[in-house]
Amino acid sequence: MVGKRIRELRKQRGMTLRELSDELRIPFTTLGNYERNDRQPSIETLQAIADHFSVTIDYLSSGSKNKRQLNLSDEAFQQLMQAEFPELTKEEFELSRKFNNLTELLKKNQNEREMKIISEIIEFLFQMKINSSRELFSEVDSTPLTKNEYASIYIKKKHHMDGSLNELFEIYYKELK
Repeated sequence: MVGKRIRELRKQRGMTLRELSDELRIPFTTLGNYERNDRQPSIETLQAIADHFSVTIDYLSSGSKNKRQLNLSDEAFQQLMQAEFPELTKEEFELSRKFNNLTELLKKNQNEREMKIISEIIEFLFQMKINSSRELFSEVDSTPLTKNEYASIYIKKKHHMDGSLNELFEIYYKELK
């Protein structure tokens, strides 16, 4: 779907593949691979293409009929976010934007297993961040955990996350055409 949409939008503007690749600063051959669906763009590249054509990522990736997006550049959106959340850094804004884009893609795909895995991964990251900044206690005798005990717990959870990432890869691999 992505490749078809890119080609349609490019032709609507009367652009050659070479012209679009120059404007997007994407190698000509890579862009051709996207159009033929031989390769899928990263979320950042997908966002750049969507921004270039003033369409939504959803329009490019899922065939949504909602072509138009709010015409705010990332800078304008960041300024609005800064006014509302002055403590938000550029990196935090970028992370938020990527997370929102991922959420939109997940909503359209509606693969419950995929959503569950991603939710587990986010929860794992959240717990690791929270736990790294406070003292943890043993569930057995309520004594503080040593760094080694904490590392052991982390390694067990990491092993589970590795399995989840592998399962997520399998889901995406099956979706390849």
